[in-house]
Order: sequence, then C-alpha cells, then structure tokens
Amino acid sequence: MRMKPILVIQMQRMGDLIMTFPLLLWLERRYPGREIIVVAEPRFYRDLAPLGPAVRYVSLSDLQLILDREYSLVINVSHRRQGAFLAGKVRAEEIIGPYLDLENRLYIRGDWQLYRASLVECNRHNTFHWAELNALDVIPLADVGATLWPEPRRLPLGNARVGIFLGASQDEKRPVASFWIGLAQGLLARGMRPILLGGPAEQDLGNRVARGLGMPVLNLAGKTSLDQFARIGQTLQIMITPDTGPMHLAAWTGLRTLNLSMGPVNPWETGPYQKGHYILRTSMSCSGCWSCRFGVPRCTQTFDPDKIVRLVVEVIRHREHNLAKMTFPGLELMRSARHLGGFWLDALAPGPEDPSARQALDRFWHGVWKWHFKACDEEQARGAAAGLVQAFPVLVKTMRARLVSLCRVVATHGGRTSGQGDDLLVSSAMPCLSPCVSFARLILENGNFARSSYLSVLTLLERILSLLE
Repeated sequence: MRMKPILVIQMQRMGDLIMTFPLLLWLERRYPGREIIVVAEPRFYRDLAPLGPAVRYVSLSDLQLILDREYSLVINVSHRRQGAFLAGKVRAEEIIGPYLDLENRLYIRGDWQLYRASLVECNRHNTFHWAELNALDVIPLADVGATLWPEPRRLPLGNARVGIFLGASQDEKRPVASFWIGLAQGLLARGMRPILLGGPAEQDLGNRVARGLGMPVLNLAGKTSLDQFARIGQTLQIMITPDTGPMHLAAWTGLRTLNLSMGPVNPWETGPYQKGHYILRTSMSCSGCWSCRFGVPRCTQTFDPDKIVRLVVEVIRHREHNLAKMTFPGLELMRSARHLGGFWLDALAPGPEDPSARQALDRFWHGVWKWHFKACDEEQARGAAAGLVQAFPVLVKTMRARLVSLCRVVATHGGRTSGQGDDLLVSSAMPCLSPCVSFARLILENGNFARSSYLSVLTLLERILSLLE
C-alpha cells in the first residue's frame, strides 16, 4: 500500500525556506520512504532545491494538484493567511500549525507552533531558534540533539578571501555604505581580499562601496545566482553578513559566517543555525527586538569596523582562543553551539561573572517552555529557574505576586464564552512576564474562550509559580 505523503507549507522569504531545511531533513529520517512535498515560492526554491534535502517543491499555482492528494501530515510554518487557507483545505490525517476552518476562523495546532505565534511583538526572552520551532511538534528534541552538524570548513591560511554580504530584507537590519567601506579598507590594510556580495537589490550599494574604496575590489553584488553564490562561498574563509537569507545559505553549505546582528532581529531566533558561527550584537537592553521603536536603530552605531577586522583576522588565522581576550564595547560576541539537545549561543567575549536579569530570565523561560511542552523533566526546568531565584529574589517576589494576580483574573473569567483575554495583559504590565501573558492569550483565543482553555492557562501559571518557590 502506498504511503500518504507529508505536506510542508513554507511561503515566506528565502531565509525562512532555508531555516526549514533542518525540518525537512528530520522528516526524511523519521519517515523514511515517505514523499515530502513543500509548497514554497518558485523564485526561491528553483535555485535552492539542489542545495537542500531531496523533497518535491510545488507552488500555490499548483493548488488543484495539491488538493487532489491526501496527506498523512500537514505542517504549516508559513505566517501568510494563504498558508492557513491551504492547510485548512487539504485532506490530512493530522495538521500542525495555523489553519482556517470551514467558517474562515484561524486556529493553530501544536504547542510549539502556538508558542511561536505568541512571539509576535513579544519575543524578548525567546531563546528557541526558528529552525527548531518549525519542527518540535513532530520531531522529538532527542532527534534534534542527535543531529551532528559539521563544523564550518577551514581553508588553508594562505587564502585571504573574505566575503562581505551587503544587504538585508530591511535597511535597518544592515550597516550603511560608509561602514562597509571602512570595513573593506581595514581588511585590505591587513592583507585580506574582500569580495562584495549581494542580490539584485544590493547592486547599487555594491557600486557605491566599490567607488568609495578608491582601489580595485571584486564586486559581485547583483551579479550571481544563488547557486553561483554557494559555489563562490566554497572559496571564502568567512562571510561577514547581516541577518539575511544568504547568511543561512552560507551556514547550511559550510561557509563560516560572522553575523552582524543589528536592527529588529533576534539571533536566538534567526542567527546562523549550524554550530561554529559567530554573532556580534549590541548589548543595549532593547537588542533582539521585534520592531524598532526608534526612527533609526541606535544599535547600528555600536558596530566598529576596526574591531570586526581584528576579529576576522584572528578567526582566519585559526587563533579563536584569542577572541576571549578581546573587548567589544557596546557589543556581545557569541558563537552558535548546542546545549541540552538544542540550539544555543555561547558568549565568547569577557563579561560580568554574574548573569544579568535578562540572561537569567532567558534561561528561566527556556526551561519553562521545555518543561511545559514535555521536552524536558521538572528537574531540568528547576535548574534553569535556580539562577533567577537565587540572584534576583526581589524580582522573583514581584513576579510571584503578579502571577497570583493573573491566576485570580483567569479563575474569575473562567467559563465565560464571551471573554476577551485583554484583562490578562492589563493585570500584568511586567515585561518579564510577557512571554506567559502572550501565550495565555493565544490559548484562550485558540480555545474560543471555553472553560477548558482557562483551565489550560491556570495549569501553565501554576507550573510557573512552582518553579519560583
């Protein structure tokens, strides 16, 4: 009997599609011999298909072909309403992610997918990578942790070619031309060979940077396909890049990257996923924001081209041990790694011995969600909470008081079919509790404010309180 295929819906940008590659790889391993069909944008998958897992790509224009099949599993990791519409239309034994029901109402299936949706405008303390959030409802964390990603390749010391990817999906996520000029000049002064890279949208920027250098430099911005870009990457020691789709392609194909994480991006969510890549981000309290509240992101001003040149030289010359001795005022240097089976960012540059409140809260919420979604045991969650409880007792006392208040609000509203959930947000204005408030509101909305959804919220709040004892 022929096995029913698996349908994955990913209709976002190039970087989102590449961050879906790990999910596709895990599905291949968990369901051997099962056909995997991916609905994506043709302008992205045409070039990327040969570089990723062996799946079948189709576009939304093939709608009837998609609807004619019956699927064992549908996973919608797209944020677009078109994706939810499609997920609700196909015949499937199981659906994970957003879908529209027969009355055109939006629902989300899967704890991790619901959590991912709760991060919109509320991702301050999230430390789960998008690649894993795509998968954890169907792929056990043990399978994720068992995947051995190869370290980025090392080229001979005589190779001094450094890629500079100039662009990003939004201007506020990338440096300005003068920064790139200063960086390239610094590399040239240290005997490096910078190569300017970018898509068609970066062609003008590439020309401005090349002119500003006042000396010959290889400018390939807007002149290569994705396949050619991947081939060029095989000849580079490292690529310096903002958070952008080609950064994910570079990491996937083994090219070491230095991610300049600036503007409204969070490297925990969308930094290079594979091990051994470097991330520089601002140490400003608003780093990792969903959307910048300033007209021009202030974090971009903390990046120093000279410091970055020094960092690159140490990496190229295989002297990474020196990175811990370097200082980056206003910045944090991290390297992608693995911790307790999942993605993690290890701090490299020296910092305070004791964790900040934000770092302690990051680890606390990481433990909360893993425990609540049955990806770890209570002991591991308590270990994650211990640093917060011990180092910040006054904060924890206030959090407990607010959580008790939240429990009262939920208990008072429980069972009201016309509930709105706004009271939850009003009763807790503490940013450190925003992760559970945002998730709780989605539980209520996703459950049509039924009594069972209020009970689910109460269970979550009680578990959080138990960790703060």
